[in-house]
Amino acid sequence: MAERIRFRLPFPASTLEIRILAALSGGKLFEEDLVTLLGGDEEDNLEAIEMLHQRGLIALCESHNVRHWLLADADLHSLIKQELELV
Repeated sequence: MAERIRFRLPFPASTLEIRILAALSGGKLFEEDLVTLLGGDEEDNLEAIEMLHQRGLIALCESHNVRHWLLADADLHSLIKQELELV
């Protein structure tokens, strides 16, 4: 049985959203790589990514028809890194 990891974030976030934020704490990821890394239902993953983007937590960078995502805020990046160190 997998151990539950608890994150203390200043906003509500689903488990999938937390996984996305944790993945992006390592730096930008191409959208296809991020969706593959998350596993599960691709449509759910893309919906969660879009919700985080709409909330201003992650940023989309697009060039030459290639999309990649990154954390939109340095403070959020520090917070996620700090929470990951506690695990």
